[in-house]
Amino acid sequence: MFKTMGFHNVAILDGGLPLWLELGYPVQNSFAIAFKKGSFTANYTSGLIYDYTSILNAIKDSKKVILDARSYHRYLGTISEPTEGLRSGHIQNSKSLPYTTLLNGVQMKSREVLKEIFPKYSENNFIFLMWFGNNSVYFSIGCGGCRN
Repeated sequence: MFKTMGFHNVAILDGGLPLWLELGYPVQNSFAIAFKKGSFTANYTSGLIYDYTSILNAIKDSKKVILDARSYHRYLGTISEPTEGLRSGHIQNSKSLPYTTLLNGVQMKSREVLKEIFPKYSENNFIFLMWFGNNSVYFSIGCGGCRN
């Protein structure tokens, strides 16, 4: 989402807060510094978010790879979606790649392993499906980790 709004200087803490705490690093419950107001202005970058029509076109495009981050059983529709009213199953021609496939516990797998998971396509050929959550963000991070 940051890249979509033109903010490209972004980093993610591999392992997040769970690993930070596990390693015994310090945390605090209050602000120690008064922050000054920033000067960021959002600049929407088109082509990073697909709408209904774009997805329908991508289904027919052999150069596009639609990846579904949900569990395999949710992808198949053999278990109910946790969100009431959301239909089970998957988009035609999409591929199941549960986001957990990209993780070793709470950390991303190595660059070498990620290169094996993601086919040899440019990041622009992937469409990462995000239902109600941020699981497809792992795809963007993982796929980006495949590049040199």
